[in-house]
Amino acid sequence: MATSSKFQVGQRWQYRDPIDEFEPTFVVGAVEEVGGKKEYCIYVRYSAAAAKGIRKNMDGVVLILSEADLSRNAVNLIESGVSLPEWWVYGRMPGKRPPASMTRYSADKIAETLDALVAQFRTEAGGRSARASAVKQSEVLRQLGPWREANRRPAWKPVVKKGDGGLAASKFSGIPFLSADESWPTCSACDEPLQLFLQLDLAALPAELNDRFGKGLLQLFYCIHDCAAEKWAPFSEGKLVRIVRPTRRTGAPDVPIKKGYFPAKTITGWSALDDYPSPQEHDELGLKIDFDFAKNVARVQCAALALAFDNQALSIPEAISMARAGDKLAGWPHWIQGAEYPGCPKCGSRMHLMFQIDSRKNVPFMFGDVGCGHITQCPTHKDIVTFAWACS
Repeated sequence: MATSSKFQVGQRWQYRDPIDEFEPTFVVGAVEEVGGKKEYCIYVRYSAAAAKGIRKNMDGVVLILSEADLSRNAVNLIESGVSLPEWWVYGRMPGKRPPASMTRYSADKIAETLDALVAQFRTEAGGRSARASAVKQSEVLRQLGPWREANRRPAWKPVVKKGDGGLAASKFSGIPFLSADESWPTCSACDEPLQLFLQLDLAALPAELNDRFGKGLLQLFYCIHDCAAEKWAPFSEGKLVRIVRPTRRTGAPDVPIKKGYFPAKTITGWSALDDYPSPQEHDELGLKIDFDFAKNVARVQCAALALAFDNQALSIPEAISMARAGDKLAGWPHWIQGAEYPGCPKCGSRMHLMFQIDSRKNVPFMFGDVGCGHITQCPTHKDIVTFAWACS
């Protein structure tokens, strides 16, 4: 029985109760220090004669064991000084499809882990076979065309030019309209001046919206400081979202942010586009998708069209429909996490998307980890608006 002190990089050992699909030996490929304890990366090759159904292009697997687990598994030292090729960490031979990343499997019993991996790989192989014989994705999309059309929404991408417009112009950053007796908005949590992210003249939106959002100027001021405000949440501190009715005033308000104020971009027009719901909304819209992650397949059902498609790729929801990312007016929200429509605090109704602001597009700011934010409005109480964002 081996002891942990004997395990060195480049040693080939036998292990207990080998299985047919793998060679009966492993090579110690690396020793790593994790949390003050040693972990051993071992490489076990497939047995070419018996490994039918194993993942294509793969040569072996990499397992991670502690010293104690390795001691319980190793039986006999076969040879030392074995030199593994540089690609062993991927288990993939050169000249094959390049690996996206390393895959390591934790183990306490080598044979049991390998046996479970064989079952997993063969289940995946069954899924690949099922997908190959399934209805082609292009045909699925064709038959779901009526569902897509029923859920299509118009949206508009802002057309911008550098520089500021008038006080009441639609713009990103720049100088906003403030009433004559109004001071510059500040953060309710840290008292720092807020950045203007967006101002929209609701009377100058595309005619197709038919005054959906009402009249006035939509304004979003936002705190870019690391303060205590939970700015990601709707109706939280650290921002000001409102619709104001501009009045005459003499002179422009002074911007109190003298350094780092975002450069202005004036919105000069709108580019129309079709938008479709993200997968987070499919179920509510009558498109049910069930996932079998063991086989890497999905089942698509649309009761309204009496359609069902088995053994589709896991990416089928995004292929069917996906809301557009980026800055846009109206359309469907591009959700990073779940669908998170705020409720109106006055009537409880689901609030509707007015404008989507994405990270580092027209506003040079990132919401968390490349997040996306949404200005929403109560369809009944149009003066109630808010802003929220989520990130991955």
